[in-house]
Amino acid sequence: MPVKCMRASEYDYYLAPQMSKQDVQLELPISKTLKHVIERSRTLCKNVIIDGSQVGQMAVRIETDAVHVRSFFTDLRPRMENMTDEDMGNTASVKVDAKKLATVLNCYNVRHESIIMCLVDEENLVICVTLAPRATGVMTFFVPCITMDDADRQRGGGGGGGTGGGGS
Repeated sequence: MPVKCMRASEYDYYLAPQMSKQDVQLELPISKTLKHVIERSRTLCKNVIIDGSQVGQMAVRIETDAVHVRSFFTDLRPRMENMTDEDMGNTASVKVDAKKLATVLNCYNVRHESIIMCLVDEENLVICVTLAPRATGVMTFFVPCITMDDADRQRGGGGGGGTGGGGS
């Protein structure tokens, strides 16, 4: 990944986009299970839908005319930055391009301390990677979302209720 120093006069062009308050913040598992699920999903469908719940559950789903697949991730650690106790029941769903998400999840190949997935319902997906050792820095990825249709919303589940660490 090339790194380039920018002039102070260019800084305004690279500011983080304005976004609503995050509905769900989850620390992703250390294992590369999510990365593998997304990579395999790419072969079946162009887009994936992520349903997350602030109670520590997430589901990744793909839906085509031929197949409906949902992978559940439970026991994820909810993060509470800029959130209150009332936000513990929050759920959010986003639809993203599977190829773009798989590219971002290559961050699993970088030495890191944590990866946080932040969801704003039907608006934004942000992935923050804290590099190891902690003093090294943070990488933030803004993944563009695709507008969900009524069928996507009806089949959604706000993080699912299944068990297991990534079964399909």
